[in-house]
Amino acid sequence: MIQAITLNTNSWTNAGHAINHIYDILYMMGRDDIDVGVGGEGGILENGTILPDVGGYLPIIDQQNGTAGPCRYRQAIPVGGRGRLDVDTNFGLRRSFLPQGSRRYSPLRQPTAQQILIKTISEDPVSVLLAGAHTNLGIFLMTNPSLKRNIDHIYIMGGAVRLNNPTSHNSNMFTTYRSNPYGEFNIFSDPFAAYQVTKK
Repeated sequence: MIQAITLNTNSWTNAGHAINHIYDILYMMGRDDIDVGVGGEGGILENGTILPDVGGYLPIIDQQNGTAGPCRYRQAIPVGGRGRLDVDTNFGLRRSFLPQGSRRYSPLRQPTAQQILIKTISEDPVSVLLAGAHTNLGIFLMTNPSLKRNIDHIYIMGGAVRLNNPTSHNSNMFTTYRSNPYGEFNIFSDPFAAYQVTKK
């Protein structure tokens, strides 16, 4: 059973559009009760201190003193040509005929990913499914080590088999094969976060 959803926006998604898509899907499922959070503001100081609600707009290694700025991993995601622009607009289908609920992304009032993770994982033991970059959960585990015991399982979507990769390597970096012929996209989007999630 889905208890909560968080999004990080350092790969294919932009915050507002992604949240609205999720809200509409939840509305069609009859699940407007599910909390949705997105990477919050904050930063990581020079001494390694993680400020409240940081995460989700940039990979951990690029957070530094804020969450705005260029992202070396996000540069692998094309803006157009079935990239972020297409994801945001959903080819116009979303607004033309898909049902829409009343919930909408609100930049200043939107719960942050860290708030949602702390609330959900504090209440009951949970299983976590990661279907993209690991930024939100990586930061959660770094800042809330005592709550790790409430995570029963972590399922990671990543890897690929028998790819049509022109470099003859095993990468699924389909937008930029030659930049990283062995990369896995969800790990590549935030490798340090993936390390935090997968280490014992």
